[in-house]
Amino acid sequence: MKTEKEDAKKSDSKKLTEEDKDALKFMPQGIILNAELNTEHWLNFGSGKNLPVFYDGNYVLLSKQPVQTAARFAAPAKLRLSGLLWPEAKNRIAQSAYLTRESNGRGQIILFAADPNFRAYFYGTGRLLLNSILLGPGMGASKAVEF
Repeated sequence: MKTEKEDAKKSDSKKLTEEDKDALKFMPQGIILNAELNTEHWLNFGSGKNLPVFYDGNYVLLSKQPVQTAARFAAPAKLRLSGLLWPEAKNRIAQSAYLTRESNGRGQIILFAADPNFRAYFYGTGRLLLNSILLGPGMGASKAVEF
């Protein structure tokens, strides 16, 4: 027999799914957003506190422990730097993860919310990509890769 709590959870889940489906219609197709970097994380070595990032797509990354969030999109008031950003998309993207690192066995998974090297235009996100490639095997993995 179903309880009221289970029915309420299903109802809330359906409501959230519908709201998310509606918000997807307003996602940007190429915009420059403000990302706030964790200055203590090794993936952000050589970068400042904030970084303009190119964003296009429907993906919004959410992270919780033990995933490390190296970069996160700014709050709604400081999010958009350039381009068309609908309020529905702003609320969906704001303070979500841009760059995450997670352990997987003896290795790791480094995940970007958008292409960090899009047309090789943004030097800051290119640095984050290089840090993940060059520093990743020694800094994030449990054992350094042997050549």
